[in-house]
Amino acid sequence: ARDSKEVLQAARFPGRRLVDVRPGDVASIREMSLTQLFGLILRLVQMTFRFDSCAAFSYDKKNRILTLSESIGIPVSGSEPVSISLDDDPAIHQVVTEAKAILVNTPLSESQPTLLRAFMAVPIVLNESVVGTLNMSCVSDRSYQDDDLQRLNAIASQAAVLVQSLRTFAELEIEEREILETVPLPIIRVDFPGNRCVVNAAAKVFFDLPGEKIGLDVFLRQSEQFIDRDLAGILSDVRNKGHDLGGIEVKGKGERDAILNLTVSAILSDDVARGAVLVFEDLTEILHAREIAERNE
Repeated sequence: ARDSKEVLQAARFPGRRLVDVRPGDVASIREMSLTQLFGLILRLVQMTFRFDSCAAFSYDKKNRILTLSESIGIPVSGSEPVSISLDDDPAIHQVVTEAKAILVNTPLSESQPTLLRAFMAVPIVLNESVVGTLNMSCVSDRSYQDDDLQRLNAIASQAAVLVQSLRTFAELEIEEREILETVPLPIIRVDFPGNRCVVNAAAKVFFDLPGEKIGLDVFLRQSEQFIDRDLAGILSDVRNKGHDLGGIEVKGKGERDAILNLTVSAILSDDVARGAVLVFEDLTEILHAREIAERNE
């Protein structure tokens, strides 16, 4: 009943935005792959149009090939990806090379039945370059009109914005990882909504972690083995109050015999803590040198 209500609302308001598809989808775009993003886009298309098949293709400019990323109503068999060569399809060639949307309606005829009644394809354009297409077809007696093409074009424009966001996040993540790897201190970035962590090499070694991207629960379990502080409580405080914490003394356990200074910085978005960055500074040698100096004095 809820799905039917959403479809009716989408039909009544054809200008529905991509961020309205499902709460939280866009907020977690940083964790999406391109295929997952195209799946999100097709869900919006499904709520807006009637069709028999719809597909999102990504474009490989070097090889002049469109590769199927996600689809609804298209049977896919085998391990080989479905692809379309621009050299073999004049209509798609026009969509990609000219960044021009196309609409084709085939008249119904009893003497010459057709398998395809209507077809639309629009380019996904990013920085004046086509990065993919949205294709839609219908085999029933329904034809597509110019306003259908305009609405599909509008969705493709929103898709381009999200593809740009996804690429920006990927570039920032690479830069962030490169910076983190140059710092010898254990650093952990926590994502509260996703319950995930990104750790640098020093943190991976100190806490004996299985990878650079791990679940928050995995990190918290490992931290209990090597330090004497309840990090779950500290992170809960940061998340609830949205403020930074510093000067927290932490003592290592077992082979990690060390005295550490922990600083926790909140990552805020609209005054809400979406994550935190934990930095552990080893003070053992500094405190040991101070102790020697005081004893000598």
